[in-house]
Amino acid sequence: MTKDEEIARGAPTTRLSGSLIGQQPRSIHHIPGMADNIISKYPRLGGPDWQVIHGDSRMNPEGGYLEFYPPEEGWNPIPGKPTISVFDKTLTPSQTQRMVFGDMLHHLPSVDPEFRAMRDQFRGTITPEQDTIDRRAYQRAVDKKGESRPYDKWMDVSRLDAYLRGHLAPDDNNEWAGSYTPKQLEILGNMKDLLWQPPAKGLLND
Repeated sequence: MTKDEEIARGAPTTRLSGSLIGQQPRSIHHIPGMADNIISKYPRLGGPDWQVIHGDSRMNPEGGYLEFYPPEEGWNPIPGKPTISVFDKTLTPSQTQRMVFGDMLHHLPSVDPEFRAMRDQFRGTITPEQDTIDRRAYQRAVDKKGESRPYDKWMDVSRLDAYLRGHLAPDDNNEWAGSYTPKQLEILGNMKDLLWQPPAKGLLND
């Protein structure tokens, strides 16, 4: 499985060891223009003060490609700001931009009520067949990757965003193609239309 395929399928980016919580990177190296390039294509993401940096390998003990840190997380390299650390230096620029865009979608529901409502609507369309597949994926994560969150938490934080990324930020092979119902594709289309709009009035920067 390629990097793009693994990310699109919802594989975890990286999980921080408890022993590293509270440590800060040795230095901060921003990736110039990355967030601005994405926001120019998807203006709705333009509210928060995004920080996209080269990740410190000490903060990536399990070898993930990149990691999103909410502003309030104690191990955020730039506390108080939504931050994405890119750890894998072998990613191409296009792969990096696509993956960073996908991780930016993690934060949008917490600052954009309209996007959050669409995300909640999407979750309500999960079919019994999709639920069965998701629960199998969760069990694999528990058995093989040490996943410790309850299923509902994992579904909300990880798997649901993988559904969204699979269509909004697909990999080169479009691995999630054919995985959606017509209603889900309608919601995803509405999400994409929203991402092309300016930030919501009154949306505050982090």
